[in-house]
Formats: sequence, structure tokens, C-alpha cells
Amino acid sequence: MSTELLLFSAGHAFSAVVLICLWIFILFKNWKSKQNILFLFLTFSAAFQNVYISVGSVLPVSDFSYSWWLLSVGKVFITVSYTHFILEMIGRAKALRWYISGSYVAAAFFIGAAFITPGLFMSGVHEISFMKSFPIPEIVYNLHLAFFLLGPIYPFIELVRSYRRGGMNRRRDSYFILASLIAFGLGPTGFLFIYGIPFSPLPSIFFGWYAFLIAYGIFSENLLDIKVAIKQAFFYTLLVAIATAAIIAIPLLNDYIVSRYPVVQLWVIPLLSVLGAAMVGRAFWAQSQESEHLKYEFITVVAHKLRTPLTHIKWEVTSLLDGTPQPEVRSALERIDHSNARLIELSNILSETAQAADVRYGYSRDRVSLQPLVETSIQRFDPVVQRRKLTITTSIDSSLSPVVGDAQRLSSVVDVLVENACMYSEDGGMIRISLRAENHAAVFEITDEGIGIAAEDRKRIFTKFFRTERARAKDTEGVGLGLAMAKTIIERHRGVLGFRSVGEGKGATFWFSIPQ
Repeated sequence: MSTELLLFSAGHAFSAVVLICLWIFILFKNWKSKQNILFLFLTFSAAFQNVYISVGSVLPVSDFSYSWWLLSVGKVFITVSYTHFILEMIGRAKALRWYISGSYVAAAFFIGAAFITPGLFMSGVHEISFMKSFPIPEIVYNLHLAFFLLGPIYPFIELVRSYRRGGMNRRRDSYFILASLIAFGLGPTGFLFIYGIPFSPLPSIFFGWYAFLIAYGIFSENLLDIKVAIKQAFFYTLLVAIATAAIIAIPLLNDYIVSRYPVVQLWVIPLLSVLGAAMVGRAFWAQSQESEHLKYEFITVVAHKLRTPLTHIKWEVTSLLDGTPQPEVRSALERIDHSNARLIELSNILSETAQAADVRYGYSRDRVSLQPLVETSIQRFDPVVQRRKLTITTSIDSSLSPVVGDAQRLSSVVDVLVENACMYSEDGGMIRISLRAENHAAVFEITDEGIGIAAEDRKRIFTKFFRTERARAKDTEGVGLGLAMAKTIIERHRGVLGFRSVGEGKGATFWFSIPQ
């Protein structure tokens, strides 16, 4: 294998690995938004081209290489994905849906023509330049290549117009323009030589890297519905992806390096690969630790910042209560004072949640009757119940023995579960609450007829910051800490917090038990 072919094949393989890492990164962040799906399509298309070129260039001329190179029609996916993505991002997709639809139709035509009449796509494969095999183009190949190169011109013109109009997305558009110039500047270099133009196809190995400039433009404007902290993770992931691709490339170059530099022993390259893999693994672990630290540091800062104004409110309300004889005003101030006290307690619990999991402090060990906690919580959410016409039924064992624990924190757990049942129930729904003794434990259980929990979400339901798609649609202001906080509190009371749900739209039952 010549040095040029080795660099060409390995370069495309390297680009494919890095693009796939980027693809996976976006896939696991928020794959359901339309913009994200289009970006995944764009990234996958570029990675697909890198893969078939990397493999095809080293295949000897044969029936198999001919069949393999039929995959080269897949470059039309790049044109279609670029067209749809760019027009969607600049807000022109609806107005130019005829152009987008036409692109999809044209792509379908070329793919169908290539596989139904392969002889019109390419008459064969042959050894050309430094590559062991490459298509001999026919009319359909030439037309599909023209579509690949010319199709993005109109979306690019619209992108430039969007940039020139200015506005808040101008910086983003500048990254898109630069990415487009790189993509469709380097892309054609891989085809010039087959038409007798003396130009090396090696620069085309960097074609797919335009996706990273597009990704940076997206992240810089927070357009993928990914939190700001993910920007740092993106760049970190990019570096790890490059390192991973390098680890994969090193063994591929092993024979070449050893033959070129005899001083290098055969065992050196595998050793470098192992060390590199260890460094990548440690990098992932370090990033994970840093992400956790940032989240909890954020919670701690917010909790402390909340506590000061809430304390001032408490002082002022107390002062007003001392001088307010009117019953109506006094009743309103008492409600404000009670709600403010709850906010102070919640800020304390948030701050505690941000600490390490094994930290135990500030918990009272009193005899606590759960019945008044449940009754008070129901009264607290009565305005929500009335407004949404919910029905709450209770089954409370009045002879239930007290448990040993912290009344305020247990009250917070009951509040979280009652609030969730009210929040995620449909208007006019039924909520059933029971409190009973079972197996030497006090058991609280609340059942609603609301949005339920999908099977794929069950393992993460108590994870901090996790919220299901339906929960976010119902309540846009939540942050996904309530159930995680409740689980921590119950476990520190040596209890268990769990749930049952048949599936989405079929309600859920949450329960906890605490030893008596």
C-alpha cells in the first residue's frame, strides 16, 4: 500500500470516527427536536461518505468493489441534509419547502437509478491515481455529482442573505458560511482527477470536518436546546474523539512506521495505543466529575442566594403581623409567612442535596406522626385541586404509630409527591392517598391518573435533573430535583421510595415506607 493511499484511507477513517463521536454526542443530548434530527442527518451523511471512500479506495478491482462503490450515490444525502438543515435554521424552510421537497425527490431518483440500472451509474471500477479502485462514471454518476455540487448553492445564497440581514443570528450564520466554504471547497477535490484534472484528492479527507464548525455555530447560540454547560462538554468530547481516532489510526500505521523506522520496535505502537486509551478513559472520568461538581456548585450558590432575601421577607412579614389587627390582612400575611418558611426550608434542602451522598447532618430524630403531615400537604395544595377540579380521596390509618425522623424533611417529601400528582394529573382527575402500617413500617402511597411513566424512563426517574418529555410539556418550570431530593431524604430515614406505572398516559403510584 502506497503512502498516499494509506494517508487517504486512514484520513477518511479518522474523519468518520470523529464525526460518529459528534453524532453520538448530539444523539444523547436531545435527539427529538427537529433541528437536532436534521443535524444528526447532516453529520451521519458526512460520516457515511468517509466510510465508503475509506474502504473502497483500498479494495482491488472486483465484482465486490463494483458493488461497494455503488454506495457512492449516498453523497446525495449530504446535499439534501445540508439544504434542509440550513433552510430550517435560517427560517426559510416553509417558504422554500418546494426546494427541499425537490431535493428529496432528486436524491430518491439518483439512488433508485444507481441500484436499478447500475450500468448507467458506473460502467465498472478501475485503478486510478494511487487508489486501487474507483468508479468509471457514466451519465447518472455525472448527474448525481452535479446535484451534489450544485444543489447546495441556492441554500448557501439564502444563508448569505440571512447573514447580510444581520440580527441576533449573524454570528451563527458566519460559522455556517465558513463551514459551507470548507465543505464544498474541499469536497470537489476528491473527484477532479477522474476527469483528467491533475489535482490530488488528499485534501478531501477533511471534507466532513465542516460539521464541527456548524456544531460550534449552533452551540455558540444555544440552538440545540442543550444547556450552556454542554458547550464545554462539546469541546471536551471533540478532543476525546480526536484522541480516540488517533488511537485507532496508530495500529493501522504500525507496519508502515516499523518498516520506515527500524529503530521502532513492534511492541512500541501497541504500548502507545494502550497508554492513549488509558488517557482517554481518565479524561472521560475527569469530565464526568467536573460536570457533577459544576451542577452541585450551581445549586449551592442558588440556594445561598435565595436564603438572604427570603430571610428579609420573613422579618418584614413578622413585623407586619405584630401590628395588623385586621383578620383578613392578618390571614393573608400568615399564608405568606408560611409559604416563605417553606421556601427557606426548600433552599436548605437544595443546598444539602448538593453535598456528597454520604454526608448526614442537620437531621432531627423526633417522634413524627405522618398523618398531620399528609393532611397539611393536602390543604396546602387545595387551591390547585380546586382550580383543576381534582378529586382527592384519603385512606389514613389513624392508629398508625409515629416514626423517628425529621418532620420538616418528611413534610417536604409528602409535598413533592402530592404536588407531582396534582401537577401531572389531567383536569378533573382522581388522586388516591393512603397511609397505613405494613411489615413494621409506615407506608405512604399516592396514586394519580395522569401522564404516567414510559418504560424507558423508569430507570432514571430518581436521577437528578432528569425529567420525562411529557413532564416537561406539562410543567415547563421544573428542574428535575424533587424526586431525587425526596429519595435522598427517605433513604436517610432508612426507608425506601419507589413507584409503579403501567405506562404513559396510565397514571402512576409513588410510595415510601419508613421503619417504625
